[in-house]
Amino acid sequence: MRALGPSTGKFALAMNDPEIRARLYPLLLGGVHIDELPTGTTRADVVHITPTFMHGYEVKGDGDTLQRVKNQLKCYGEVYDFVTFVVTEKHLAKLLLLLPEWVGILVAPAEGTGLRPHREARYNATVQRAPLAGLLWVEEIKQYLLALGLTGASTLRQREVAHY
Repeated sequence: MRALGPSTGKFALAMNDPEIRARLYPLLLGGVHIDELPTGTTRADVVHITPTFMHGYEVKGDGDTLQRVKNQLKCYGEVYDFVTFVVTEKHLAKLLLLLPEWVGILVAPAEGTGLRPHREARYNATVQRAPLAGLLWVEEIKQYLLALGLTGASTLRQREVAHY
């Protein structure tokens, strides 16, 4: 945390991204997590991947804006089984107006060391196959298609993979 200076007129402690992530990581049990995973035209801050689900997390610290939330929701909604925004108190009220009911919210209070659940993420039934395949490297997809015995997979180009 860092103190906001006199130029802001505030002397409260500001919560930033690394501090919030440090509170999130211990909650991601089983599987692996990946930071900054390219997702459509944006990047998910943290993605928790297990054999049964992918959960995208977007972190909003005190210094962040909410300008990209609409695009982040669109991109995350296409590929992640669950989506949760991990935010400070500063952003909670505005995000409640922007986020659909299926998106979870965890709050990082300035005091304490954990995260407070505000709303649990619900299963996202709108995952789409083509954007989901876009998370993989083209060579990984080709190897998978070849393993299935599909001919012609080795010569596919990236733009063709989503339609195969």
